[in-house]
Amino acid sequence: MSNFQSINDEEIEQDNLVADVNTINSNIVIINNKMNLTAGSNMKTALDLNTAKTSFPGFGTSEGTALQGNTTTISSAQATAINSNSQKTSFPGFGTSGGTALEGNTSLLQLGTTSSTALAGNTALLALGTSSTTALAGDTVTISSAQSNAITTNTAKVGITPSQSNIINANANKLNMTVSSAMKIAVDANTNRYPQFTNLKRLYNQGGDIYNDGKIKFAWNATYRQLQFYVLDIPSGEYLTGGVERWFGANRTSVTNYLSQGESTAYKYFTGSQVPASSSYVNTSFNLSSSYGRAVYFLTPFNELVYPSYEITILIGSYAGYHQISIKKYSY
Repeated sequence: MSNFQSINDEEIEQDNLVADVNTINSNIVIINNKMNLTAGSNMKTALDLNTAKTSFPGFGTSEGTALQGNTTTISSAQATAINSNSQKTSFPGFGTSGGTALEGNTSLLQLGTTSSTALAGNTALLALGTSSTTALAGDTVTISSAQSNAITTNTAKVGITPSQSNIINANANKLNMTVSSAMKIAVDANTNRYPQFTNLKRLYNQGGDIYNDGKIKFAWNATYRQLQFYVLDIPSGEYLTGGVERWFGANRTSVTNYLSQGESTAYKYFTGSQVPASSSYVNTSFNLSSSYGRAVYFLTPFNELVYPSYEITILIGSYAGYHQISIKKYSY
């Protein structure tokens, strides 16, 4: 058998081979197009879409991971029940202070009427009142035993009648020294009838004021050892007259005169005229500078009804000791 074929068969075979090559080339183009990653290709589009997806985070129980399929979960009802339970108050623990619970075997007070038991709720108690079967309220005013005894003693006293009470009141008014009482008026009148005395001791060298009644001041002058006066209050232009009599041993000397006019601005002596108001003249022959002596001073208004008069006596034992001074005031 010859290996050669006819020219027609050879042409047909070549035509089929060309067709197969064209098919292969077409398929290669299709494959290349699918593998082409240039912009606009289907493969490029598909790859871009796939890379934009989120990567799988992996399994876990924290935020951003995925639970495995066999992980135990809870329902919405179970979640609600859990939330409700968490809002309940926690057990405070056992104890005997506020906010704790007593243990079941804690000893409690037993019912009874002794100091170590508790009263039952239906125990009859005393009601408040003032009878023998009731109790006094806590703020009830009471009295002590001493007060009770005092009341008993007082009720044992003998009472008085209204008439006796009036007599006692009338008698008490007699001792009342108010301005409006008869006793006050009588005492004032009696006081004005008799002189008022002021007695004191004065050391010979202790100068200064010794008397002040608002009208006159008397002072002891330790330098000259004489009495001085100072007019505080007298009607304008009114004179005061006076003087002094002095005894030492067998010698007696005296002097009298009008002494001052009006109120004083200086201390004055009894031994001569002391006018005007600021004058103060001393006669040293009347100094009380010897022992065993006596001097009597007097001072009286020249012509004034409602003004007091005075008589002052000074007794001297030792000239360098204490002198006894007695001031006699005659009221108007």
